[in-house]
Amino acid sequence: MKITEEDQQILQMIEMLFGEEVLKYSIILFSYGDWLDKEHTEELIKQNSALNSIVQQCGGKFHVFDNKNKRKRKQVIDLLQKIDTMIIQNGGGHYSNQMLEDAPRKMKGEGKV
Repeated sequence: MKITEEDQQILQMIEMLFGEEVLKYSIILFSYGDWLDKEHTEELIKQNSALNSIVQQCGGKFHVFDNKNKRKRKQVIDLLQKIDTMIIQNGGGHYSNQMLEDAPRKMKGEGKV
């Protein structure tokens, strides 16, 4: 699994556009998980420092979808459960319009823009 420099910069761009808080509300989604089993995916993340860094910036949250078996409803239910857990961990809140509106002001105030 190769992670390019552009891949690594995506999270920085997302933070610049949506603010630093956005990653608390993000889950990395891997498609074509049918090519790998779940344990193998976790091992790949651990072994690839660039990929591991990206996942860790999102609080270690990721989910794997099996694209072969489109009728496999459990993977969707599992993703929804992860989203519910993330919401609870964020104090019951979600990424809001107010956070989006505040993002450019915060970035300017921190000298990042």
